[in-house]
Amino acid sequence: MKWFQSIRRYLAVLLLGAACAWPFAADAAGYISHRGWLEDKSGTLTFPQVEAQAQAFVSFDGVLTRGYTASTYWVRLSIAPTTEAKLILRIRPAYIDHIELFDPMIQTGGNTTPLFSGDRHPRQQNDYQSINHGFTIQGSEYPRDVYLRLQSTSTILVYAEALTVTQASSADHRQELYSSIYLGLLTAFLIWALLQWLAIKEPLIGVFLVKQAFVLAHAVAICGFLPMAFGEWLSAPAMDHITSALVLAYMFSGTVFMLLLLREFKPVRWLWWLFAALLLIYLPMVILFWQEQIRLVLYINMIIGSVSAFGFLLVAVSARAWQDKLAPVPPLLPRWVLISFTVAILSTVYTSALPSVGSINGTEWTLNSPMFAGFFTSLLMTVLLSLRARNMEKNHQQNVLNLRLTEKIAENERAQRAEQERFLSMLTHELKTPLGVARISLGASRLLGTQRDRIERALLNINAIIDRCRMTDQIEHQRLLTRAEPCQLTTLVDECIADCDDPERVKVLERNPAPLQSDLQLLAICVANLVDNALKYSPAASSVTVRVLPQTVTAVNGFVVVIANQIGPAGAPDAAQIFSKYYRSPGARSKSGSGLGLYLSSSIAQLLGAQLSYRVERDQVEFSLWIPA
Repeated sequence: MKWFQSIRRYLAVLLLGAACAWPFAADAAGYISHRGWLEDKSGTLTFPQVEAQAQAFVSFDGVLTRGYTASTYWVRLSIAPTTEAKLILRIRPAYIDHIELFDPMIQTGGNTTPLFSGDRHPRQQNDYQSINHGFTIQGSEYPRDVYLRLQSTSTILVYAEALTVTQASSADHRQELYSSIYLGLLTAFLIWALLQWLAIKEPLIGVFLVKQAFVLAHAVAICGFLPMAFGEWLSAPAMDHITSALVLAYMFSGTVFMLLLLREFKPVRWLWWLFAALLLIYLPMVILFWQEQIRLVLYINMIIGSVSAFGFLLVAVSARAWQDKLAPVPPLLPRWVLISFTVAILSTVYTSALPSVGSINGTEWTLNSPMFAGFFTSLLMTVLLSLRARNMEKNHQQNVLNLRLTEKIAENERAQRAEQERFLSMLTHELKTPLGVARISLGASRLLGTQRDRIERALLNINAIIDRCRMTDQIEHQRLLTRAEPCQLTTLVDECIADCDDPERVKVLERNPAPLQSDLQLLAICVANLVDNALKYSPAASSVTVRVLPQTVTAVNGFVVVIANQIGPAGAPDAAQIFSKYYRSPGARSKSGSGLGLYLSSSIAQLLGAQLSYRVERDQVEFSLWIPA
């Protein structure tokens, strides 16, 4: 529920932004009754030549949309009769480079005298002071045509209107108000990004901060405030170059931000790198920019932005972060949120790009599409990063909680192991004395025969269990040290057989000289456990076979002791668990034992660099202990 409340708050902000942007499209009643355009590809036509080609003009309504072109365009505006003494010819957007006005009512020596405006001309020299371009012209009781000559290194996207002084002033004030609100919102996004970056110093937030700085500077330029702020220190051509450079920086930083964001969600690598490689095109673009190929650079920049926006959607769809259900940290955003975000970015970019490249005709609202795109993408990115930051904080809190829980569990386990170690030490110590007394008493008694043998075996079993528990504890706490010394494996096997419970049943089928460098005591424990295990779980009248063979494992020479026995009533143990601590097969529970013998043998083998394996072949169980020479 809280999550949906947050979404509603974000949508409310979005609608507020849309409401602020909507008045930009408000149309004022004007005095232009007809519009027409003429393309001058060579840029050499004079006003008299253009005036003579009245039939060549193409009619259009609203915004002239011709894309990125080196051609010069002439616009003929038919001014309706009026009783107003003055009219304001108001021309938008604010980033048109060169505008010449030819008004038949402004003449010098019988010739029409042009007036100049545009980014390449100082605003201070114009009698119409505004964030827009324009001219003050005389009103007339008779209709007349005035002509505009337009050139621009950016897109040809022009809207002209003839208004009264009061109407123009009101429209300018309204535009300045909405532009100020727009810049204020962008500044708020920038401040939020700065505070977030100062709080967590995350690279993605840092890139967003840089990107927002360029968005704000770009907005100041295209809204027409740059000449008002820096007109006394910078020339008009310099400010025009700065505006174009900000367009490149804005697009580049936004692309970097999106790629870094999408990389977090594990997209298809080759697809991500394909669109990341588009950033390399900006290197030659910088060179072209310094060579004054600004129109070409801006056109390529718009194409890259359009392709990248489509690529972002493809990369988001290919993301696989949500497929890993066992990931320690879940994705910071739901999949539908990420895809919806890229769809919104794609729609916003194409709304601005298509009229700019001349693919579709623009409307008056199109003039504000760069500002809307800047605001809308900034809003979406801020909302997205807010959700991401909130989920990141949740994950951090969960990780802290898990860490504390893990530390508590580890602390309990350490305490439990210490208690277990103390108990085991006390138990082995306390049992040794009664066992010693029992042996002395048995030796002094006159008890003979089967009953005495049974008591001796029971005492030996208890002593063996105590020794195994003590040694297992030493191995698990890494306190069991090895000491390599020369030994003869065949001799060691013979001694283990001689000390076992029933040496008559053990048959050595194959002997080989087997000199080793190993820990004699530990190796004897390992072999003795295997022999005792074979005797215990094989049929009573069967034989246990032993072979000592040379064997090379992974280019290391050594010897292997193979101990085999028939499967007894207990059955064959589970191969997956046979070397597990305390494991005993269900059929083996009728025999005395701790379930530590094979576990201990396997642990000793690892400690000695040996290998202990097990297999069942037909009706036999076979253990192989390989020891490096």
